Amino acid sequence: MSGVKSIVQLIKGEKSPCEGGCKGGVDWQVHVSRVLFFFLLIFTLSSCEDSRPELPSVEERVAESIEALRDELTDPQFGWRIDYKPTVGAGTFLILLNFDEDGTVRIQSDVPDDGGVYQNQTISYRIDQELETELVLETYAVFHYLFELNQNSFGAEFEFIFDEEDDGNLVFLSKSDGGGEPTELIFQPAGASDSDLISTEIISQLSQGGYRSGSLAGINATSIYQIYLPSDNVSIFTSFDLGNRQAKVHGAASGRTYQEVLSTSSRTNIDRLTDISFISEEVIFENPVTFSIGGNNYSISSFTSSGFQISDTSYCAAGDDSYVSFEADVSSIGAAEMMSGLYSSHSTFVDDDTEFYQISDIFMFDENEESIQSDVLAAFPNSIVFVLVYNGVPRGFDNGTFTGLGWVGVDENNALEFYLREMNVTNTSGNLLEFDLADGTFITVQDSLDERNELFDLTDQIFEGGALYTTEILSFEDLFEVYNPCNGYTFFLSE
Repeated sequence: MSGVKSIVQLIKGEKSPCEGGCKGGVDWQVHVSRVLFFFLLIFTLSSCEDSRPELPSVEERVAESIEALRDELTDPQFGWRIDYKPTVGAGTFLILLNFDEDGTVRIQSDVPDDGGVYQNQTISYRIDQELETELVLETYAVFHYLFELNQNSFGAEFEFIFDEEDDGNLVFLSKSDGGGEPTELIFQPAGASDSDLISTEIISQLSQGGYRSGSLAGINATSIYQIYLPSDNVSIFTSFDLGNRQAKVHGAASGRTYQEVLSTSSRTNIDRLTDISFISEEVIFENPVTFSIGGNNYSISSFTSSGFQISDTSYCAAGDDSYVSFEADVSSIGAAEMMSGLYSSHSTFVDDDTEFYQISDIFMFDENEESIQSDVLAAFPNSIVFVLVYNGVPRGFDNGTFTGLGWVGVDENNALEFYLREMNVTNTSGNLLEFDLADGTFITVQDSLDERNELFDLTDQIFEGGALYTTEILSFEDLFEVYNPCNGYTFFLSE
């Protein structure tokens, strides 16, 4: 309190607080200045503390953040548009979202799967605030469906982290797509006519061109189409993975019929993969495919269709099959015919001098899409994989090269057991493999007569007809789907 007393004495005009000398020789005016500064500082801080506004609680700040995002989401008159690309290896889905303050959102999309249920849904949503503000789509809808594609490896999401508002758009980052670089989703205010851009008819039509639909073992169906240009007598062979929104142009050749394409010397390998999207019933190649054949240059960037029809055909002597066809208007090319089929003029299947393919027997299916693994294990209890060998040398085979197919197992000593049957390949044109099953075998177990009989019975059953068509799985590298048109059996092979 000595400082206060000194100031009071000074104000009253009494003696100097340093009369008789200040300690350390400090001038009494300096001393008083310091004391005044000290008390002014205390007073100022005290005044600031008393006048500081009370900060909102954590709960209040969370509520404000949630309400702010809700206001943003429900503001546009026609909702939001997303050109949705779940992952780098996928095409684009057109999705419209119209949020309501009651906690529901109407979702329109161009995904016609499961009877069209994902084309127009109203589901519940919520906004959470944990470390960041999150938008969660609570009810199963198109985003959840896409998330489950390709055995849950497609990269889609249904929980989004709000990142920022950018020039009228809302930017979200994915939370539920399994790690890695998060997907960025741009919510753009939708226009009054954006719902007219959603394609449904052409996607459903294209999907009918395959020998199966939907997914098998979590893998999308892939359809092969022949695009025939009557003016140039050129056929272009393309496959479509509509679930993954990708297309691959495999090759082109002169001619229209299988025999014409098979025998021509005018052909070119294209092997170009592109993402695709659908706008107003038009197929868009996000990366145009260019190539040359017969001295002419071609570029495919989009096409539209008309006159869709389904016709009967037969891919095997006893088969009862169908194909789809329609007229196409191909950008920068003109009028074309498009027909679905099993054959492609070019393929990477059996394109080398030596090939070795394998797959677990659980991925081998009968005509009802039921796994035949139980039949395989009944014949070969130690089986672990099915293999197809073309001019290869299985371990322990010492008689040149081997071409055949069958199963490989592991015995109690972890040694490999082979149950392989030879085949004579007669044709490897494009994606078609034709062969005759032979009597030769490579079986590495003693007393193998029973195994030989089981091998012959099982391979006769699965490979009836001696013709297999293969289709590249566009979303998995070096994976093929193999189809037997004579009995409807299907299986996958990995190179």
